[in-house]
Amino acid sequence: MFSFLPVVLTAAGVGTFGYGLYRVVSLWLFRRRAIKVGGVVMDIRIRVKGGQVIRSGYHPVLAFRTVDGRDVQAEAKNYSRSVTDYQVGDQVGVRYDPRDPRTAYADTELMTELSAVLVVVAGCVFLVVGLLAFGNPSLLLGGG
Repeated sequence: MFSFLPVVLTAAGVGTFGYGLYRVVSLWLFRRRAIKVGGVVMDIRIRVKGGQVIRSGYHPVLAFRTVDGRDVQAEAKNYSRSVTDYQVGDQVGVRYDPRDPRTAYADTELMTELSAVLVVVAGCVFLVVGLLAFGNPSLLLGGG
């Protein structure tokens, strides 16, 4: 009997790995062009759509001045799972895209980058388990 589980795991691995790799490369490219300045947390937002939270996390709204003197307020692209990580009035480092200063991150990218790397690792695990299961589907079913 053919099991679709190896196909599903392999497909999930490819998709997860691809998305994680895209995030790692995107963040790396952003960091290469980003400019770091000081800023302040003006507000904390939870993303809501249609009355429902669409992403569980707290997004700081950052106020900062670009190197060319423009004052910008932007909702950070990264977020925290804890409401206590950012407080209104906190001084924070801000990395922003000089081409579009509203694309900004609170300077805690280590966690953002770490989460992207973990997605790549999870994709690799799914991919390896799926490929191994093609050779021996009973591995997934606990048989021998």
